[in-house]
Amino acid sequence: MKLIHIVPLAAAAATSLVGTKARAADPLTAQGIVDEVVSRSESPHAYDWRSATAELEAAVGEVNAANNFDNEVYELAAGIPLGDGSLARFGVRRAQVYAKPSSNMVGRTPFRQASLVTRYEVFGGYGFGLLEGRAMTRLSPWLGDVENALFLWGGAHFSHPNQSLVPKRSDDPTPLPGQAPIHAKIVVETGLRWHVYLPRSFGLAFEALYQHPLGGTDDLKSWTYFSGGVLWSFGAR
Repeated sequence: MKLIHIVPLAAAAATSLVGTKARAADPLTAQGIVDEVVSRSESPHAYDWRSATAELEAAVGEVNAANNFDNEVYELAAGIPLGDGSLARFGVRRAQVYAKPSSNMVGRTPFRQASLVTRYEVFGGYGFGLLEGRAMTRLSPWLGDVENALFLWGGAHFSHPNQSLVPKRSDDPTPLPGQAPIHAKIVVETGLRWHVYLPRSFGLAFEALYQHPLGGTDDLKSWTYFSGGVLWSFGAR
């Protein structure tokens, strides 16, 4: 009689265990997806940018200010990943300011618009890692998984007005029609940076910064800066 009761209990227990494993591996649940990805991944990182020696970046950007002048910015920078998941970065920018038909129209009137001038900028900053992780792409398997890193950014730059491409000690740009030249010597920068590391060490970088000058620019209190470029991270273990 005891065997009659033991066998059904054993069968019920086996059924329960099978059901538990099936539920744990259910691909329609978040836990099932995590288990599947982790089980098939050799590393949680598509590229471990934290262990890299340095990064080199080339980018183009634009300043968005409250005036009618156009501009374009070229940037060269180097970054040093820090062990805690943050990034130190420094470099130089060349900002060229141009007149537009609308600013030329302003030049025909007695009014003038405050505008930054053609210049060089030497900058440095620190990025605190907010989010990072491995992501799958819709182009897989042609393009493998990518590594993302989002930084909260803070820094500053020193600005030097320079008309010519070759840096000179004194080379004040000629004012454009309708322009009231503004020279902001020290500017504080805060914003976000997003790095997308494609397979191996090549990547893309995007930046959105709020820039605020320290003193002397009451006519142009602040502006925003947007850039995008390519980067190369090297020396990762």
